Amino acid sequence: MKRTDLTLLIIVTGLGVYGIYLLTKNIDTTLAIGVDMFVALGVLVFAYVQIGVNRKLIDLQDYVAISIVPDPNTPLSVRLYNTGKLNIYIHRIEIRDFETDILIGSTDVFKEPRLVPAGTLEQSYYWYPLPKEISEHKKFRLVVLAGDDFNRKWLASHGGEILDKQELRVWSHKTHRKNWKIYKDGEKVPK
Repeated sequence: MKRTDLTLLIIVTGLGVYGIYLLTKNIDTTLAIGVDMFVALGVLVFAYVQIGVNRKLIDLQDYVAISIVPDPNTPLSVRLYNTGKLNIYIHRIEIRDFETDILIGSTDVFKEPRLVPAGTLEQSYYWYPLPKEISEHKKFRLVVLAGDDFNRKWLASHGGEILDKQELRVWSHKTHRKNWKIYKDGEKVPK
């Protein structure tokens, strides 16, 4: 529990006990103390549960999701959309063969991360050309290492296949928090 949560819990408990004290000050002292203790315990439990609910609501509001779609204007290239609620910063993109896990092309590591803003629908995306060697592979896995505004690290897994020399089908697996580091070129990114 964070220090601010604990402080809030103590304040709410104190106010609850004081309110009960005002309501029961004309009752027998022993009974009043018992009621006060019972109410204080109830207030503590309520405040603890409420803090958990508030944290869950914040987590639901602040999520990151990266989707991938083929670029309709350029063959063998994709668009990476930010479909979450926070800005994302792309640090690295790598493509590997789905079957053999061999690196296709080279890994793109950005010294200056690429911003893909949130909440701009289809107007904001990161365009990414697939390497020329992609046509030699049937299926591939595309991994994006990204960060958000709160310096949390995310890993987005995507897949794709070449239907013919110029037609591409892609899909998104998932985006999840992963404490990654920038690996050397050719070094495998963990799933």
